[in-house]
Amino acid sequence: MRSFLDQVCDELNMRWAWEKVKRASVPGDIWIDEADLASFEVHLGRELHSLSDDLCSGRFRMSPIRPMAFPKNPDGDGNPRVRQYFHFTIRDQVAWTAVVNVLGRHVDTKMPVWSYGNRLFRSTWIEEDSHGKKTRKIGPYRHSSGRIYRPFQQAWPLFRRHIALAVSAAATGQSKADNLENDERDELELQYQMHRADRCPFVFPDYWNSSETDPRERLIKS
Repeated sequence: MRSFLDQVCDELNMRWAWEKVKRASVPGDIWIDEADLASFEVHLGRELHSLSDDLCSGRFRMSPIRPMAFPKNPDGDGNPRVRQYFHFTIRDQVAWTAVVNVLGRHVDTKMPVWSYGNRLFRSTWIEEDSHGKKTRKIGPYRHSSGRIYRPFQQAWPLFRRHIALAVSAAATGQSKADNLENDERDELELQYQMHRADRCPFVFPDYWNSSETDPRERLIKS
């Protein structure tokens, strides 16, 4: 098996890291140093080779992190506000992403299923068989999408549904399933079809009805 650094510095891994950083570097809720991004891309081959050499030889050093003021909406009195923000060079971002490409999946699999934000990208889809039975499929960790994390549209709706289902399970044991929205009922059915290790435990009445320990205590321990 190749060493950790050999995997990080692999030419293809470095290229995937760059593609992910480039895709993430779009205008939005972050500052983008477009000159730094353009310069790195213009000299891409040289930059990736240099970065790989520095990482493998132990010469790599991060550039100074630049604190920056990112504007927020004015407060209730109309006073301008800013949020704390820090800028990392494109080179440092590529180096970090190259490491995440190698280590990320091993760390991510240790995260609980009910952790939703900033999870590494994995494609998910719903399959329906000839009898109308739906099953959620979760694909492998992959690079071809160019994504580092799961998109907001993939994580937030699931989080919202699980919160609603957990509240219902704790309050009524889901004996009043008619009070659930259609998408919440669909999600509950999908949860029952999933492997036990992949289920969110809080959406099931059994979690809250267990007499072994106080559910609140188990929730804290989880």
